[in-house]
Amino acid sequence: MNNVKLVLPDVKYRDSFLSAIPEFRALENKIWQDQNMADMNDNMSESEFSDYLKSILDRANSKTNKKLTYWLIDEDGWAGTIRIRPNLSKEQAEDFGHIGYEVRPSKRGQGYAKQMIRFALAECAQIGISKACFACDNDNEPSKKTIISTFREYGGDDGWIDGCNINDYHCWIKTSK
Repeated sequence: MNNVKLVLPDVKYRDSFLSAIPEFRALENKIWQDQNMADMNDNMSESEFSDYLKSILDRANSKTNKKLTYWLIDEDGWAGTIRIRPNLSKEQAEDFGHIGYEVRPSKRGQGYAKQMIRFALAECAQIGISKACFACDNDNEPSKKTIISTFREYGGDDGWIDGCNINDYHCWIKTSK
């Protein structure tokens, strides 16, 4: 996992991004299968992909449902996506938290999620979020492990707290050490 960087989504990563879609479809455990990725067309034309990117970038400018999206890029191209929701509604806080991410299945277990979270926490600190809420499904052991590890590294409030949905966990993590 050398030379990774967080970038805005860009058409130059189209081929590596699209090549990850079948990896998501092949996952048997649906908790770990990002449904948005699994449902995407991996044969998108350049025009369709540009429209997709425009919709992502438009969300960054939304006044009501803002979402900042970054891609983690390594030597092979697209390795994952991380999203920051700076203006949470109550529903978003309970369901998604400030930060959501997915790692390309072939890159999992190699520290990519932790690296993306570190990048995202730094970005959160820059935009004025002092504590970021994380949420994940109770069954998603890899995400729980990553989030707990990040909590131990950065600190936060109360560790895990139950959310409104019995199947979810929520955790507030400081955005700077």
